[in-house]
Amino acid sequence: TFSVGDVVTVYPYTNCGTCASCKNNRHHACEHNATLGVQRPGAFTERITQPWGKLIPATGLSFAETALIEPMAVGFHAVERGRTTDQDTVVVLGCGAIGLGCIAGAAARGARVIAVDLDDHKLAVAHATGASELINAKSKDLVESVLGLTDGLGADVIIEAVGSPITFVAAIDAVSFTGRVVYIGYSKTHVTYDTA
Repeated sequence: TFSVGDVVTVYPYTNCGTCASCKNNRHHACEHNATLGVQRPGAFTERITQPWGKLIPATGLSFAETALIEPMAVGFHAVERGRTTDQDTVVVLGCGAIGLGCIAGAAARGARVIAVDLDDHKLAVAHATGASELINAKSKDLVESVLGLTDGLGADVIIEAVGSPITFVAAIDAVSFTGRVVYIGYSKTHVTYDTA
């Protein structure tokens, strides 16, 4: 039960309960999902209402820490999906909130983390979050830089947290043979791959 004044976070996804994902107990991947703040209005407001079943207690956490739960959870989940180990070189494309969660998650597993962004300030935050090497893709070729940092082999894991067709393709071009690519970003336009 909850009381007025409790610190909580919100499970931001909706689920229909009847699609194939829901029937396979993968409610987070519901075919008809409408994520809070993405497909439906978010929480940048004084008050919101949510079903009690979507509330998760955040006892002992500050409001600032609580605000980081969801982006960190997405990032840590992407790191898990990439089967990341301490033997891996992980490239994270995009250093927004979700990308930073990926960087923190990969660094926590002991992986070597290379952060890629177009913004030097975001790259500085990425370094403070656990990235050991930084690539500003505005001034350096992303794929050439990754290959240069990996002795021409490519990264073991690439996590795409941008949602651009350019980074979707770059992830494939910069990953090692038998490497793993995890896509988090949503591309709003078609992505075309050369499979040759």
